Amino acid sequence: MKTIIEYLRVSLISIEFAFLCVLAVSGTFYPAVFIFVGKALASQVEALKWIPAIPTALCAAAAGLAWKLTVPKEENDFELLEWPGYWRLKMRRDYSMFLSFLVAGCSALIWIFASSIDAFWMGMLTIGCLGVGVINLGCMFVAALTLREIVGFRGKGRF
Repeated sequence: MKTIIEYLRVSLISIEFAFLCVLAVSGTFYPAVFIFVGKALASQVEALKWIPAIPTALCAAAAGLAWKLTVPKEENDFELLEWPGYWRLKMRRDYSMFLSFLVAGCSALIWIFASSIDAFWMGMLTIGCLGVGVINLGCMFVAALTLREIVGFRGKGRF
């Protein structure tokens, strides 16, 4: 039960989920913005080729950082494996990897079905993929810096 509650906390109380909620509300009340973005993207053939690649690259970088968070590289990092909250860190890593693959998949949908996707959904998917990709990468970057700082202090006897 504790694990299920933690999974819900990690996924529902996150910046990514809040962004998606704001995106859904915005799409309900201001669909013209997403239609504009979708039409602008559809009219630019070169942009349509490269814009979907950006979220995929962001999420690949986030997945790389997420993996580095939980795999020890140095002698001091093995303390991390003994930490009682390590399973939570692994859970967040797995959630980040899931988001990375989900965003990459949605980007592929934009790429593959660009000619048949409605302008609203094209704009919604593009903004959603870019936003979640940037947020996911930012969270993993801050987590990696914080973890390296904590492990570094422990290794030097300061923590």
